[in-house]
Amino acid sequence: MAARRSWIYESVRGASVARSRMTTTRYWVMLSSFVAVALILLGMHLHSSTRLPPLYSKTGKVKPPPPYPDTSVVLAEGELREWVPPEMDALVHGVRASDGIRRDPKYKLEKFPYSPMDNPPHDDGHQRPWLGAVICSAWDLKRRMLIRYTWMKLYKDVPMDQRFVISNPGPRWMDIIRQENRTYGDLIVLDHLQEDDFTANTVKTIEFYRWLVEKSPRKYEFVTKMDTDLWVNARGYYDRQILPRLEAQAGNTTLVSTVDYTVIGQFYYDSYHKTSFPHGAIYTVTWDIVQLLPVLQDKFHVIAGEDVTMAWLLMKGKQKVNMAVLNEQETPRPHYTAIPDSFWETDKDGRLLCNGVWKLEAGVGRDMKKTDDK
Repeated sequence: MAARRSWIYESVRGASVARSRMTTTRYWVMLSSFVAVALILLGMHLHSSTRLPPLYSKTGKVKPPPPYPDTSVVLAEGELREWVPPEMDALVHGVRASDGIRRDPKYKLEKFPYSPMDNPPHDDGHQRPWLGAVICSAWDLKRRMLIRYTWMKLYKDVPMDQRFVISNPGPRWMDIIRQENRTYGDLIVLDHLQEDDFTANTVKTIEFYRWLVEKSPRKYEFVTKMDTDLWVNARGYYDRQILPRLEAQAGNTTLVSTVDYTVIGQFYYDSYHKTSFPHGAIYTVTWDIVQLLPVLQDKFHVIAGEDVTMAWLLMKGKQKVNMAVLNEQETPRPHYTAIPDSFWETDKDGRLLCNGVWKLEAGVGRDMKKTDDK
């Protein structure tokens, strides 16, 4: 009996020790996990706090932006304000411009090989005064195929050249992109640029304009830049926005633009960068702007979002442009309502001027409607 009690005692005691050991082990595992998670979170916080945008303090509160424009300057009657871009480190899709330009190249930029179409279509001889260019990642082949066989195919009858603009695809994709261009013949390859988000959202559009000026076999009256996430009613856009600004030259049927230094787009205001500009999803410019912007970029070297860049370059170059605003039936997002009152002036010809560069069409008010339409 005593031996049996001893066995029971030892068994209970052993079980207690085992449970104690298990509890101790579980405690240390949980404590170690907690400490590891805390260190990871602390490291993330320290990393993010060193990459805060310039208008933010380490407490997360927004610092007061610099006065813009300087309304303390007293202007004489009829005198226009001197506009310059705000002094700031631009933010490009969450990345500061100063950080983006310091990034290391991911691959060697090799020259894109000559790749003419295997079976080029017959040239009907018709003029195409309009270029529609989709800014696209070199690696987004599926999206290009989707666009080719939807709205681009549907509107083949519109006098518009259809192109995709990509950066250098890198050595792994070079042969694939070459074969794609031999098949469709609609790629413009900026092989001096690395393909990444920062490039696409900053200098890619202006470098595309540079390519048109220096290498394009054709000169266009209007050039439309657009993103990949759009369905474009090319027929409606041409009939309402392009054709009314074209006329035939005397003695022939060649269409030429009746306007100069003109942008067609959705008027937008960015409260962070305190700048108004045509929204980058889609906008159209005349050929003189295509020629001008690369020249201004060579002089001023602006790095910001591609649509903000255009506005800042025009400000630095003291170049006013005509702003033809798409109506709310075409782009039902009236972002122009956020433009501050202080951004608006009346130019010497009586037309409204915004941010010192964007001149609304004659008779168009701040509601983007013509006087005779009200």
